[in-house]
Amino acid sequence: MKFAVTADLHLSSKEQHPERYSSLENILEQLLAHDIGRLVIAGDLFDKSFNNYSAFDELVSNPRYTALQIDVIPGNHDITLRQSSFVARNVTIIEEPQLLPLCDEIRLLALPYMLDKSMGEILETFSSDLTEPWILIGHGNYTRGINITNPYESEGYMPVTSVDIERYKPRRVFLGHIHAQSDTGRIHLIGSPCGMDITETGRRRFLVYDVVTDEVAKHTVDTDIIFMNESLTIYPVDDEVTFIETQIARTIKEWDLSDEELQKVRLRVKVRGVSSDKRLVAETIQKGFAAVKFYKDEEPDLTDVDDARSGDFLFLIESVKQKLEALDWQADEVNPTKDEIFAAALKAIYGNGK
Repeated sequence: MKFAVTADLHLSSKEQHPERYSSLENILEQLLAHDIGRLVIAGDLFDKSFNNYSAFDELVSNPRYTALQIDVIPGNHDITLRQSSFVARNVTIIEEPQLLPLCDEIRLLALPYMLDKSMGEILETFSSDLTEPWILIGHGNYTRGINITNPYESEGYMPVTSVDIERYKPRRVFLGHIHAQSDTGRIHLIGSPCGMDITETGRRRFLVYDVVTDEVAKHTVDTDIIFMNESLTIYPVDDEVTFIETQIARTIKEWDLSDEELQKVRLRVKVRGVSSDKRLVAETIQKGFAAVKFYKDEEPDLTDVDDARSGDFLFLIESVKQKLEALDWQADEVNPTKDEIFAAALKAIYGNGK
């Protein structure tokens, strides 16, 4: 037996965000293709302050999809969802925490968002029932071990902790709310199936869980838009054009997108460093990324690029660059990226033009 899980579609009006409905429809089509009969949505199916569900109702009521069972676990954006809000007979709104049967030996504990509650508090009320293999699906943060913030949300809430996981021992944990995609051990941050904005980059996904084999498979969602947010670094080498072109070629190669997917890219580019010809750098970036569209028709951002005043320090720049490349360094929320360190070094070398 298999079921699919997604989260954080944030549907609003179809006119405003048709790409979000397209992503859901693509998931439903893939479920049919893979003969998977159940989809669990782990919160924020709808965006905040949106209460017209007719477009969703119409989509899932399509005869193609009526055999699919769709379980919706409300998140903080759609906490007021009720079963009475929907006509579609294949949609179930899980209004309260409850255990749902998956098969004879395994159950699913579905936890909708609850104000001022932690998942640990709710798990405690179910502790006597969690004696056999069970799966947790909820809407909230995982603390300790994975600490990812979501720019689309203003705060963290309803956490499940590593202590909770060790105490109650769920077989798998699937969480909505954090739009980033992450898989660490038994913890799966599902990720939004359609990027909400430029902060949610790259291909998007949904997950399929095999209850019998305990395997989690990742399926790419065919989205209408693929956001990319890239940083480039420049310093005054003899041939700045080739230097930037090389970075652009490497960036596009790392995307590993098909020609069709490249047409969907919406790109933002931030440049750091020092240049002897900022206009030429901007023109080179525009030409190098000619195959894609820039996010909201933005120009490449060169506000953190200083003008080169001297070539006397090129040997020092190259030395810094080589040392950084050899450094075993992991960027995180506290520690900067190597590009950011390099840009800071350039500013120190060139005096930030001051």
